[in-house]
Amino acid sequence: MFRLDRIEELAQLDEPSRPPSEVAPRDISGGLFLPSPGDVEVRLRLLSWARWVADYYPCQSVVEDGDGLLVTLRSSETTWVRRLVAGLGGAAQVLDPPELATEIAREARDALAAYDTPASGAERA
Repeated sequence: MFRLDRIEELAQLDEPSRPPSEVAPRDISGGLFLPSPGDVEVRLRLLSWARWVADYYPCQSVVEDGDGLLVTLRSSETTWVRRLVAGLGGAAQVLDPPELATEIAREARDALAAYDTPASGAERA
């Protein structure tokens, strides 16, 4: 599995590919992402300059919302969603699940509070 947009050079070989024998084939006809029933459903509101998220990540739904998008995506864990939302600053808002929105808001407040903490030791000089 690799991203086609990262290929710098391509050479066609005279022999067919041979996937490693320990790799089990799977049906990817619906795309590479295969959601499972245990995944968390996350709804985000994205401002217009963050629309790329809907193109980059597999979304269950994408709906125009004025100057942005409402997207629903699924994740087996939410660590990457928290990093994504933090990296987008105010351009992304978690609508559901509410506990994820609360966690992200707390993490953002904690990060901002760290800037208010005086430096210690040699860093003060």
